[in-house]
Amino acid sequence: NLYSIPWENDFSKARNYSIGLAKYDWVLYLDADEEIEVKDLDAFKASLSEKQDVFYVPLQHYESHDLSNLNNSYLSYHFRLFKKQTALTFEGKIHERLQLNNDTNYSRNNYIKINHFGYGEVDKKEKSIRNISMLLEEWSVTPDNAWLNYHIASELFQQHELNTAYKVINHALELSIASECKPPALFYKLKYEILIYSRTTLNVLEGLEKAILIYPDYVDLHFYKGIILERTKEYEKAIRAFQHCMSHHTVNCEYLNFVGMDSFLAAYHTYLCYLHLNNKEEADREYSELEKKYPLFCENMSTYDNKYI
Repeated sequence: NLYSIPWENDFSKARNYSIGLAKYDWVLYLDADEEIEVKDLDAFKASLSEKQDVFYVPLQHYESHDLSNLNNSYLSYHFRLFKKQTALTFEGKIHERLQLNNDTNYSRNNYIKINHFGYGEVDKKEKSIRNISMLLEEWSVTPDNAWLNYHIASELFQQHELNTAYKVINHALELSIASECKPPALFYKLKYEILIYSRTTLNVLEGLEKAILIYPDYVDLHFYKGIILERTKEYEKAIRAFQHCMSHHTVNCEYLNFVGMDSFLAAYHTYLCYLHLNNKEEADREYSELEKKYPLFCENMSTYDNKYI
């Protein structure tokens, strides 16, 4: 059934209205530019009998509908599947979050995945302008909300406003630390992603090492460390950082991961470092392994927007 309500610049209000319309035991929600992929229907049905209230569901974010090409895609996990009887609701006018209680049982569901397809460049720009407007409206009421500042910084980054985005994400980190909370891993990822894209290397490594101490299992931070070392021509140290990325495969649902930083991208930059070292034998060996293990990456390498060189 299709229902319509007036749009009031509030995604949570629309989400919560839809929850009230749900008739059955479980709620799964999708956006208009998303498709669900069920890996094992029987196992998925069986998983709903577990003593869980909410499930993390993996989201694969693509730039196009080409599911075979993971280049420039992200993987994240979100609470998209939950029992209706839990009476959970969303908060936040934009980038709404499902509010869990302290006694809520949750885990990751391995039997479904949501594929999210990106907008064209024009659509992305229009969406970002809309998002900034909504975020600033909410910020005018709660300017000290760390997550709100993070989302504003993220949208500014998408618009290539790197200097302003960097200031805002630093403010989000300061707000989080002032509240005596460990800043979320996403805050550190965005901070160092901005620095990487702005091609800043001066004094970056020291701060990045501190972030890695807080989140030692966050592969993306180790990858950024490798990129900084590669740019500062410390190629052997960079290789060790990239090799660490490829040896670490723990899944943490709290993280946003750029696909390939734990596999084909780390392998590719290892190959590049050996080229810089004029070690042709190791470079050839690395590229041979790259073609063998990650043929799709090699086939689609022209579509890889390498912002890390």
